[in-house]
Amino acid sequence: MAARILISALFSFVMLVIPLTSPISYVFAEGESDQYCDDTEISTANQYWDFSGHTLAQSFTPTQKNLDSIMVGIAMGADNPKLVIIEVRKITGGDALIAARSIAGSTALVSWVELDFTGTELDTNNQYQIIVSTESTTAHWVYSTASCYAGGTAIVDGAAQANQDFGFVTTGSGGASPATVETPATETPAAETPTTATTTIISEPTAVKAEYQAATKTIKISWTKSTTTDIDGYKIYRSEIQTKGYKKIAEAKKEIVEHSDTTFSAEKTYYYFIRAYKGTAESANSTIVSVTTPKAETVVEAVVEPEKTITAIDPGNDGNNNYQQPLIVWILGGAVGALVIALIVYEIIRARKNPKDTGDSFRLLK
Repeated sequence: MAARILISALFSFVMLVIPLTSPISYVFAEGESDQYCDDTEISTANQYWDFSGHTLAQSFTPTQKNLDSIMVGIAMGADNPKLVIIEVRKITGGDALIAARSIAGSTALVSWVELDFTGTELDTNNQYQIIVSTESTTAHWVYSTASCYAGGTAIVDGAAQANQDFGFVTTGSGGASPATVETPATETPAAETPTTATTTIISEPTAVKAEYQAATKTIKISWTKSTTTDIDGYKIYRSEIQTKGYKKIAEAKKEIVEHSDTTFSAEKTYYYFIRAYKGTAESANSTIVSVTTPKAETVVEAVVEPEKTITAIDPGNDGNNNYQQPLIVWILGGAVGALVIALIVYEIIRARKNPKDTGDSFRLLK
């Protein structure tokens, strides 16, 4: 019994001491730290880029195919806690949004803001970028000049920053992805799913309408401009189900307030909403509108019958203008001729027997 108590106490001591003496491992939820830059320069917040007026991102190359969480080193400054949005986008093979999350920030000097990305799948054959934005006007993202991360770099307004890495940590699990063949450039990319993280800094479009145009056989979507003037344009999303399944079908410049949708089927209901956007930030959804397309038009082709010539049939004509009498005429003619011959023979026989009666039959025939 005493031995069991001693072993249990020793085990508890080891479990307490190891985390205090080991390097930071950032163990969260399901996964363990995968990619990170968290050196001492990050904690002192001596170098940073302001979010105000800049688009900030950090590229990274995962070694785990399941992304479990992301932490970023952000100083909110004197501003009150504001919404922090973290997006993960695929760099290799096209700028495709993978996932987005949001959380309220902190007023601490440097706050490791952590967001749960459980269920997000990555391809370890590709490179990704973490894009961070916030509603705060004083917040900034701290970076290191020691090139503390070899798998990527800090990106400011789309330009890679030499020898700079923003403070970040990703956790993951599941091991590496199998090797993949690069997608041909001619293949059409999948439609973009709307990000779940939106911002109130950009106002959404209003007065959205959707109408089927019979003359042009298109669906016309129109809207009133966002009251936010500093935007890049609008994104049009569509679904066949009102509550889910929306995909981006088009983008429009900020001067444009309508779009014609031509990719639809007959006798279906489609739902639309519009978002104003600037960079990676998008407004809230506009009002959802719907339109039902009519039945497909049936084209009836007139069937033209060929002209028919009616030809009178002459029974005496064999088709080659050789006229021949019908059989009944020959039968009747033969019968009459036979009767006449019989009468003549009869009269001749009578005349020989009785000469006085000669000619009676002939007179009868007359």
